[in-house]
Amino acid sequence: MIVPRKKTRIVLGLTPLIDVVFILLIFFMLVSQFTEWRKIDLTPGATLSGASSDTPSLALDLLNDGTLRVDGKRTPVLSDAVALITADRSRTSIVLGAEDQVAIQRVVEAVDALTAQGLTDVQLLPDPLETES
Repeated sequence: MIVPRKKTRIVLGLTPLIDVVFILLIFFMLVSQFTEWRKIDLTPGATLSGASSDTPSLALDLLNDGTLRVDGKRTPVLSDAVALITADRSRTSIVLGAEDQVAIQRVVEAVDALTAQGLTDVQLLPDPLETES
């Protein structure tokens, strides 16, 4: 005689499944980029000694030692440099130069500070050392 076996029912717990889902969620949150990339409009300038433009320009140089130079005047803080630039509204064109070892983040911060004050005519100078006297 054949004795029927009792069917054992397999019980799957939801706890391991939920753990795996949360681990995957955390993983994808960590590898995702939440930064919104945006474009910075810069006009490449030739040199300050090149052809003269219609509007007089003002030179802003970012130096390797962390200071800034606005038309030859040194200032250690970006907000002070922007204040010097905005004080002279007759010159709306800004020529921005950075020495070789200046981080690109400092250039972006300078452009952001200038555009926040309504100064959008910013040209990037290839070699700021040409402006030194």
